[in-house]
Amino acid sequence: MNLKGHYWTLRPRIREMMGCGPKAPEASAWTHQVKATDGRSCTLSGALREPDEAWGMAVLVHGLGGSLESGYMQAGAVTMERLGLACLRLNLRGADLSGDGFYHAGLTSDLEAVIDSPAVRRHKQVYLLGYSLGGHLVLRYLGEDSRPRVSGAISVCAPLELSVAARHLDTPRLMVYRRHVMSGLQAMYAAYRRRHEGPVTVEQARRIKTIEEWDEQVVAPHHGFESAQDYWRRNSAANLIGDIRTPCVGIWGALDPMIPAHLVRPYIPRNPRLSTEWIRDGGHVGFPTAGSVSAEELGMQALLKGVGATA
Repeated sequence: MNLKGHYWTLRPRIREMMGCGPKAPEASAWTHQVKATDGRSCTLSGALREPDEAWGMAVLVHGLGGSLESGYMQAGAVTMERLGLACLRLNLRGADLSGDGFYHAGLTSDLEAVIDSPAVRRHKQVYLLGYSLGGHLVLRYLGEDSRPRVSGAISVCAPLELSVAARHLDTPRLMVYRRHVMSGLQAMYAAYRRRHEGPVTVEQARRIKTIEEWDEQVVAPHHGFESAQDYWRRNSAANLIGDIRTPCVGIWGALDPMIPAHLVRPYIPRNPRLSTEWIRDGGHVGFPTAGSVSAEELGMQALLKGVGATA
């Protein structure tokens, strides 16, 4: 066990709990309507910051059990502000505890709807920045088709093969991390069940202890998959990452305890559009900085220098 990886994973969360983590610039509430699985309307929400001098837009996507208020999302917004970009911190479906629905790792139609929304569409240059599961969603989205509306993307600490990642997160030594993730998912599901029927009761959901059980009992039946295995197989970014045609930077922590390097490297293809960066001593969505340069800024610098500019 390498303690540095745990340190850099936990340090930002501890600072956030103590109230001394980065705070996103003041932003306006943003909403957009999308279609839910059953055909009804569902509202996505976010926090939108548009400085008058912004030269482009960054859409930030949180990880499993997180929200636009997560510390890494706020830190990312600070970086985008410093770089002169407008910023939309997105709540994935249901992450705002509205009870309007709940997301999964391959729900790219929501991301497509966000990119096509008026607030984002009015910017000529649009960049995606996804963390953990949000990074997976970004990679999956880019691999599905060519994306002329997206200038580039950064994926931070993303799992690539969902089955491998889920079973790793379910190991006993990651219990503390898993409990944190599960608490966010269970709160989101409880909010959903206050308004809608669901595959399990709130009490049954609270008794679920592993990612595999959650995907089997909650995600798969709600979103129309036969099982957790079917959900993982049909939605893993690993299936399509080689098809990405949009300039993209994948950033991982070399000592990440939640998405370790040996679970990622086998699924990274040789793709001229995809640049990979491994941050020494980095944990899960928490890194030492190179001077005052954050991981997000390193990714944007690479994109602006023309990563993946030629096939």
